[in-house]
Amino acid sequence: MPQDLMLFYLQLSTWFSHMHKR
Repeated sequence: MPQDLMLFYLQLSTWFSHMHKR
């Protein structure tokens, strides 16, 4: 798995967390 994908996944996770924290 490319590191780019991993980073993208991580950012998505963070974004999701922020959305849920609303």
